[in-house]
Amino acid sequence: MSFLKGTGILTGLAIGVGVTVMGSVVAPAIRPLGRSLIKAGLQAYDQAQVTFAVLSEMADDMIAEARAEMEAEQAKAVREQEAPTRTSTDLAA
Repeated sequence: MSFLKGTGILTGLAIGVGVTVMGSVVAPAIRPLGRSLIKAGLQAYDQAQVTFAVLSEMADDMIAEARAEMEAEQAKAVREQEAPTRTSTDLAA
């Protein structure tokens, strides 16, 4: 605080008292605003949690569906490989 250099101890004391008084006057006026901001932040956080839970559940459902489709395709491929192949001589008989 170079602007206070050489101004004396009384000026410094006056500034200190002024800041203290202003702080005690301004703080009660700012407190409700601070609480409102905190409440808004908490509500946004809660809503984000709900949204994330819904999106997570949707993603889990899509993953389960994709896995089921993959398993069905693999089972079909195995059945096709295990099935005897018919040749033209088999059909003539």
